[in-house]
Amino acid sequence: MASPPDPAARSALELEGMLIAHRQVLETLMGFLAGQHGDAFRRLVDATLRFQDHAEDPGAELGPGVAIEQAGTAELTRLLAAARPDERPSD
Repeated sequence: MASPPDPAARSALELEGMLIAHRQVLETLMGFLAGQHGDAFRRLVDATLRFQDHAEDPGAELGPGVAIEQAGTAELTRLLAAARPDERPSD
């Protein structure tokens, strides 16, 4: 059975499965690139993709966009750790 073309029509379980598959591919690609280019690859990813929070008011209310960016940064950290076998987190 083919997936509906509209992502909004997909079930939560189907979307979760898609995210898992994408993450597995990313881990594999990142591991390969890190193996080929080592720290240069990690520095590039860190510099270009990681969320930079330069908030001047530490007590300011954070909006949902910041929470999403922070979650993305946490996931990027996990992906980078998975790309380096000696740093993989234990589950």
